[in-house]
Amino acid sequence: MKKILFILVSLFLITACAHIPPPGKITYKGALYEYFVVAEGGSQGSINNLGEIVYITRAGMISTTRGRLKDTSYDKRFPRINDSGEVVYCGPAKPTGEGPWTVYSTARGRIAYGFTPSINNSGEIVYMVEQAYRPTINSVNRGTLVTIKNGPAGYHLDINNSGEVIYKVNNKIFSTTRGLITTVAGSAPSGITINNLGDILYSSIKGVFYMDGTNLTAELSKISKLSRFGGPVDVNDYGDFVFSLWFSGSDKSYLLLATQRPEYYENKYNYWKKFPDNKIPSAP
Repeated sequence: MKKILFILVSLFLITACAHIPPPGKITYKGALYEYFVVAEGGSQGSINNLGEIVYITRAGMISTTRGRLKDTSYDKRFPRINDSGEVVYCGPAKPTGEGPWTVYSTARGRIAYGFTPSINNSGEIVYMVEQAYRPTINSVNRGTLVTIKNGPAGYHLDINNSGEVIYKVNNKIFSTTRGLITTVAGSAPSGITINNLGDILYSSIKGVFYMDGTNLTAELSKISKLSRFGGPVDVNDYGDFVFSLWFSGSDKSYLLLATQRPEYYENKYNYWKKFPDNKIPSAP
């Protein structure tokens, strides 16, 4: 009994430490980042404070520490992971691919009908529901948070530990606590994310961007003129973020990690290769 209690306390302390943000303000500047290839052909990545990343491949939903995750849904999409390792994602209601899109949890099973869920460390799950051409953002704890009246939503949203939810409508990014964050010029955001420090990043075909209030302060991950970005982006409390990169004129795509602490990931995943590198590993 004492041994079991010791193990539980140890796991609690490890997870609790992961919830503590790093000291000082993170400087989001492309020159400070190094890049690693998480998976060739991987996409829709999500990262927690322990450095575990989940993403989608043709083989299913993959964790960088646990391998292929067992699940019940067909055609999994848009996973998000919290620090306890619980993953939420969406997919069709039936294994045949039929039925309305449904939100699932690896720990709790089916949650509700909806799209693009997100989860925080308290276990609160938020997701998008489209009803009568007026999408709503729903929470399993607080009910309907937002009704989107003007224009289609982008269906991407994110929640942090304080319960702040960010979402996008066309070229605008909103927060449930701060209101309109910014209007993005040019290409509309394809993915958005917020961490527990309140830092907001978004992705578009041009790159990954950091938002400070209403001002664009830094363009991140500008690696090659031949590459294009897009899809979900996810950031943790250390400023590490994951995103997808495609190359024009080829069928190559990569899920990449950007980090200012490369030694942490070199120790955690010693088989990873920095990007660019001719010896790029294949996805599991």
